[in-house]
Amino acid sequence: MKKIPLLTILFWLLIVFTYKFFPRIVLNEFVQYPLVLLLSIFLPVSFWLKIQDGKRYQSLIFIGIFIFNCTLLVFALERNYTAQMILEKNSGAGIYPELAEMLTNAEPLEKRQLAARFIYQRHAIAMPYKVTDTSYTLYTPSQSDHDRYKANFTRSAHSDVVRMNATQQLRMAFLYMILHAGIFLALIVFLLVYEHGRPVAKKPQDVG
Repeated sequence: MKKIPLLTILFWLLIVFTYKFFPRIVLNEFVQYPLVLLLSIFLPVSFWLKIQDGKRYQSLIFIGIFIFNCTLLVFALERNYTAQMILEKNSGAGIYPELAEMLTNAEPLEKRQLAARFIYQRHAIAMPYKVTDTSYTLYTPSQSDHDRYKANFTRSAHSDVVRMNATQQLRMAFLYMILHAGIFLALIVFLLVYEHGRPVAKKPQDVG
């Protein structure tokens, strides 16, 4: 039991070192969960053992590690949430209404053609655009338009993958935050109740 605080610090330093130099190992979901679980148990136990030994200043090390971990998780939450919002905003799920209006209202004719061309390059949809006051013509895409659409589609697919990863990382960071803080606080409360309810050894009375 006496070595648990030292082992906890070494275990935490090992996690930090691995995250710094081998992030793919630590960021693996099947590795992250047991690491968070074990660290969430070791930290309050180590804190309590140092309190029991009367080393209160040393016990603050484990509170500091806990606060540092929570700060990193909050930072991960904020970063992934921001990335998700930016990707959602730039996803371009449909044709912008302003762009569709340009097919009929833009002047001169070249702007209407440009709008139809842009729509095809983004969505592979040939749209009719206004030629005269009473007639429309369907946009005929060129080979460069086909090539541009393929490039845009590939980029959009990549953005979708990045957005899904950001969403997953956001959920995992939130889960680890709740798990880490919940286990730490629950064990602290349990140890307080256990210590309060433990019978105090009575000193033997002097005879005579």
